[in-house]
Amino acid sequence: MTKNKISQYTIRTVPPELDQLLRKRAREEHLSLNRAALKTLEEALSGNSEITYSDLDFCINSWVDDPEVEQALNNQRKIDKDLWR
Repeated sequence: MTKNKISQYTIRTVPPELDQLLRKRAREEHLSLNRAALKTLEEALSGNSEITYSDLDFCINSWVDDPEVEQALNNQRKIDKDLWR
């Protein structure tokens, strides 16, 4: 079994324009500077600068209590004893 080895890099002579862009991205996306740099490298090397995630994070804390929905869910939870013989 092989272990995944994490590599560490030191990058020198970063041009001021690139530094500003990375710091701006880190601020806007609430990332550390390291994570912003890794994300940018990842996107550049994968050839995909727009990564699409298919998760449901946008649904977090979006539930609204609705009596009609609750009633419909309760109706679906009833067991039809004739079907379960």
